Amino acid sequence: MDITAFNVTITPIIAIIIGLILAFAGYRLKRIAMSIIWFVIGYSIMGQFAPNLIEDPFWQMILRIAAGAILSMIGLSIEKLAVSLTTGVVVTWFIIQHFGPVTDWTLPCIAIAIGVVAGTIAVWAMKPAVIVFTGIEGANLLATNILALIPAEILGKLPFDNGLLFTVVFVIIAVVGITSQWQSTRNME
Repeated sequence: MDITAFNVTITPIIAIIIGLILAFAGYRLKRIAMSIIWFVIGYSIMGQFAPNLIEDPFWQMILRIAAGAILSMIGLSIEKLAVSLTTGVVVTWFIIQHFGPVTDWTLPCIAIAIGVVAGTIAVWAMKPAVIVFTGIEGANLLATNILALIPAEILGKLPFDNGLLFTVVFVIIAVVGITSQWQSTRNME
């Protein structure tokens, strides 16, 4: 089995499923959602380092899965700290990813500062923070991976920029997901 072909087709589909869970049921499944998010963070971070450590794509995948599993377990065991760190890391990562490119240290420093503030606020206002955070992260996963499955020749024919398309899809999913979570958890504490 070619692990590269497997990753290209299966990874976006798995990410879309995870995105749906986060965007529309993140607060109801808070512990699972935080576990998934920490898994994705560990998996993604190790994706940057694995090619430098191991040449075989299969073992790179195993290393990425192991890193995700370890961070997932850590995140579950320290819930409030995990919510704070998860919020901070994802807000920082989101800002750098969508407002880059990083040419100097200005953007990362601003992103880290905003991430620290967001992480601190998340502990004080746990329910709204988890709803907004999981809605945004789920929308990010959904928009990124839905667009990744659309062939480039179709995206190239659209009369507007792909960045605009991502933003519109992202905002619509985030608003619908956050609203849906807020409505379905109105009586939950």
